[in-house]
Amino acid sequence: MAITFCLANSVDEAKLTNEVVDFDDDIHTVLYEHRGDFPPQYHFLIEFDPYGDEILNAKDIESLVETCNYLKMNFGKENEIHFAERLKNLCLKALESNKSIVALGD
Repeated sequence: MAITFCLANSVDEAKLTNEVVDFDDDIHTVLYEHRGDFPPQYHFLIEFDPYGDEILNAKDIESLVETCNYLKMNFGKENEIHFAERLKNLCLKALESNKSIVALGD
């Protein structure tokens, strides 16, 4: 049920890039179990289809950045904070380079 976030403009490009952040099952499970601890606008991250692919636009990427900021400030678990930092950096790189983020499901 893992999702891989890729710096790419298409699913085909995403399958070739090395610029990725893995949203593994363990982190997803922890965040999902604690979803009641953070406001609904930050649920964006846990609402991805783990079996499909999705190309995120700039607005979606900005939502991910906000969610990552929230997690880093309000979620004290080391693995989740590290994940949030890596995903935020990937998102900022996408915004700076006019690229998309592709979420690849299993």
